[in-house]
Amino acid sequence: MAFDVLQRPSRYHFLESSHVPGAWVPYRSIGKVDIILGDPLLPHGCAPTVLSEFFQTREREGRQVLGFSTSEDLMHAAVAAGASATQLTAEPELDPTSWSPKGGSAKKLRQYVRRLRAQGYTVWALPPRTAVVPPEFREPAETLLAKWATALEDHAHILELEPWLRAEEKRYFAVLDPHDCQRFLALLIAHPVYSRQGWHLCHIARAPDAPKGVTELVVTGAIEAFATEGVHYVTFGPCAVPRAQRFVGMNGVRRFLFRRIYRMVAKRGSYAERAEFYRKVQAEDWQPRFMFFYPPTALVRPLLALLQVTHVAEGADFAETPATHPDTVGYQM
Repeated sequence: MAFDVLQRPSRYHFLESSHVPGAWVPYRSIGKVDIILGDPLLPHGCAPTVLSEFFQTREREGRQVLGFSTSEDLMHAAVAAGASATQLTAEPELDPTSWSPKGGSAKKLRQYVRRLRAQGYTVWALPPRTAVVPPEFREPAETLLAKWATALEDHAHILELEPWLRAEEKRYFAVLDPHDCQRFLALLIAHPVYSRQGWHLCHIARAPDAPKGVTELVVTGAIEAFATEGVHYVTFGPCAVPRAQRFVGMNGVRRFLFRRIYRMVAKRGSYAERAEFYRKVQAEDWQPRFMFFYPPTALVRPLLALLQVTHVAEGADFAETPATHPDTVGYQM
């Protein structure tokens, strides 16, 4: 989430630690809940100290804290500082330099890519550090993104679509229509993952009438380009697990309620379809990601805030203070 903070810092509040120099906690506020998306910007080994400081400052102001899609190390640090936690998501990752999808799970991927390439479909990859996206790329991309955003209004998503902000730090890949060179059938926008010297395949758009396999083709083109450049890390971002699991610091009643709520809202995210896609591209290294709550008994308000920040319950009238609603629609694969 670090790049999202840099991309739109006005969406976030920041706590600068008074105990650990150089430690910052970016967070978003919805109602009486402050949400940490991903891991804060911290020197190594100081997470328990900084999170304890953050929890105490929030508690003094009568606020609750939700951490979403955090690493296992940060989850343990939050629990040590007094939070409760559970696993809701996992992050499919791969190494482009060794990526070679084989076997039955990748059969359709290989078939789609071979067929489309034989029919003249190609992937247009903008060079790294392209600061000004040329109009012949930008205009068909915006046409596709406008249609795609409308189609995604009912889907869960976290990161907002800001296609041209900090363009020099992003990567862009598009599948061209061989019958109309001014039309894109698929578009992939990748964001940098600074700590891993890799990339997050953040936004993947597909034209509604595109032939089968264009998503597989644009992803394949991006991974192949990264492999050529010697990139060893690519992630698709957090994907929901089939059921909430690994509860820490929750009693039986809260576990029961949490599982029930999770089952009700998980259907909104098309998670089964996404998991099938990740199996197809053989992103098989799934790293667990966690949610934590402070105070540890908090549940209802943080969950409602999560529904809103992921746009599952966008516009729901439950917040005590006005929530920040983005002016664009994005999607996290």
